[in-house]
Amino acid sequence: IKKQLPEGWEIIHKGVPIKCNLIFFFGLPKAILNSKKKIKNFEDDDIPCLNKKDVDNLIKFVWDCMNKVIWHDDNQVYSTLTEKYYSINPRTEIEVIF
Repeated sequence: IKKQLPEGWEIIHKGVPIKCNLIFFFGLPKAILNSKKKIKNFEDDDIPCLNKKDVDNLIKFVWDCMNKVIWHDDNQVYSTLTEKYYSINPRTEIEVIF
């Protein structure tokens, strides 16, 4: 997370309300990877992922990683939107609004 921060980033101070949106993009299942025709269907990153980790566990992991780096404590987060998709480009996108 630190490597992705802009130069000069300062932690969001305690008491500042934060909205944090997360989008998780998981790698394609083996059954799909074995079919080039099916892979083309995933190029838009819009196929919901239903069989990976629970959303609440994903959120908690990311928020714990962001404590003392992005914000003082995750109890500052008052709102979140979280989504999971399959992708040919696995990644996590995080938007922090304060």
